[in-house]
Amino acid sequence: MAALDLAPPNLVEFWRSYDPGLGDLVSVMDRAENWTVDREPHLGERLVALGRRMTGPEQARAFVSADAPDLLLFLAYISTSRALRVIHWLDEQDEYHQYGSTVVQRLLDAPGHLEGAIALSPLRDLLALRLRVISNTPYFTKLFAPERLAGLGAAITRYRQEAVDVS
Repeated sequence: MAALDLAPPNLVEFWRSYDPGLGDLVSVMDRAENWTVDREPHLGERLVALGRRMTGPEQARAFVSADAPDLLLFLAYISTSRALRVIHWLDEQDEYHQYGSTVVQRLLDAPGHLEGAIALSPLRDLLALRLRVISNTPYFTKLFAPERLAGLGAAITRYRQEAVDVS
């Protein structure tokens, strides 16, 4: 199994491999989130090192078994691109268990965890919205899969050709 790569340029390239626009979106989101703790170089380096130690299902199970308030704080204060990648990586470790989707759903289903972990209402609301976006990561992964985009592109090309032939 591949380790979790949380280096910023590699995050953009990872999402760009699904679709160039998705890589650009992640890059814009990262620039807009000037308040995340992983922008501080030392913390960013420690997150990259943590990712290198996340190499398989055992680490995924250990990660998702952490206390909900700890997971919330972790996901709240790192960039959306890193949070999305962590959840996606967790899901990759075991298709049956979908560790990432499961942990996000667990966090969303227990709103008391949010209030207990984050006292500031605006930050708490932002985290809830981010978790909702992250919870759709498997959907986005399928939506932006290269084979799906290629099929859609072919259908659009056929439609345009048929429109030209009819006129």
